[in-house]
Amino acid sequence: MRAGSPTRPFVPYALAVALLAACAEIPSGPMPLDLATVQAGYGRAFGSVEYVEDGRSWDNTAPGSGQLTLFVRAARSGEMHQMDIERDGHFVWGLKPDDYAILGFRAARATSPGTQTSTGRIMATFAIAEAGQAVYVGQLRIRMARGRYDFGVEDRYDAGDLSRFEAQLDAGRFRAVRGLMGLEPRVGSYTRVTGICAGGWGITCTKELQGVEPLSPPGAANGFPVGPILTPLLEWKRSSRSDVTYDVVVYESHSLFPLPGPSAHSHRMRGALVAYKEGLAEPRFAPTSGLQRGRTYEWSVRVRDGEAVSSWSTTSYSVEILIAGSRGSGHYFGFATPQ
Repeated sequence: MRAGSPTRPFVPYALAVALLAACAEIPSGPMPLDLATVQAGYGRAFGSVEYVEDGRSWDNTAPGSGQLTLFVRAARSGEMHQMDIERDGHFVWGLKPDDYAILGFRAARATSPGTQTSTGRIMATFAIAEAGQAVYVGQLRIRMARGRYDFGVEDRYDAGDLSRFEAQLDAGRFRAVRGLMGLEPRVGSYTRVTGICAGGWGITCTKELQGVEPLSPPGAANGFPVGPILTPLLEWKRSSRSDVTYDVVVYESHSLFPLPGPSAHSHRMRGALVAYKEGLAEPRFAPTSGLQRGRTYEWSVRVRDGEAVSSWSTTSYSVEILIAGSRGSGHYFGFATPQ
């Protein structure tokens, strides 16, 4: 199982709907299954989701229960899909051949006067090799409790997931195959992890900053500053301990929710790993490859003492969005590359 802490932005429901309708950014909705045929070059991905929060299973059929959504990105085309999970958690998606990643989830609940959402990163990958292939990706199990979540994948191909869609797939002349989604391997080598703010790492934490203080590029803690070159220098404040080293990580960053302004962390989620460096003696790093022009990235730093490491540094944010605000925590630092 993988674990993480969700972000919980608050955005009024009416405002969210208006922004989504007015903006042409990704993610897009799924292709209707009657149009996503073998002749049109489509395959299928099917499986199920089990979401449990504070010991209670998510019930999409209950009035006012809200909506559970997965965000799915195609690696080669770059297309992003917003996949709403309905009824009993089973799903079948019409997708073209590509390598895919389920970046994460969003669980939204209607509250007064707006909507409260919890989002979390998953980064589970699967592939559709050719048109006409229906890939069973497994059951994604998400457990949310006391402000943290963990997740894993279970094979229920022979335990009901295939039989639910078998007739539909046969009618469309899709060939069902197992292709369970794979989870992202952990980053780097270590045997023990302790909180970066727990003491002992020589880091002074604040309410807004849980970890090292980013120094360059300026504004990285609160947004996505655009640098003048493709390979920016990432710098951070040194620990008060002289006997530690640093690990730094850089990920793609994807827009999930079309809120205005580059500083709105609440609508972004980390994607694929693009750079990692372990055991740096000095508090700086410049990625030399993997970055592309006109893209947005997220980065973080942890402190290392041999095979013991801290948790990754994170930041909180608070931004004004038209007539409302958005707040969250647990986000990495940001930067963007020039066009």
